[in-house]
Amino acid sequence: MNGQIVVVNAGSATVKFAGYEISSDPTHLELGFRGLLEQAPEGIRFHVVDGKNSVIRDDASATGSRQLTDISSLIDQALQWIKTFNDNPIVAFGHRVVHGGDGFSAPVLLS
Repeated sequence: MNGQIVVVNAGSATVKFAGYEISSDPTHLELGFRGLLEQAPEGIRFHVVDGKNSVIRDDASATGSRQLTDISSLIDQALQWIKTFNDNPIVAFGHRVVHGGDGFSAPVLLS
């Protein structure tokens, strides 16, 4: 099985993401890339490195001087980049969900 697993961690002003390549051995994943999109005073910073930590993209202001109004715009921008980075199909997608407070002290199943 070939493909990639993409994981995202969207915060209030940043989107962190990574792609893991699936080889012929499905128990082995290899980091293909990891990146960060963040709101900065000068615009949007878009930084991506490959699995060997070599810079693939580093834009200090990927969208010019404008600020995006919501985190979904950052997620959309990250997903568009991932789709054009390689032709390996996305076979699984995950998002980190964090809940604070006293109600959750361990992982829970989302329904």
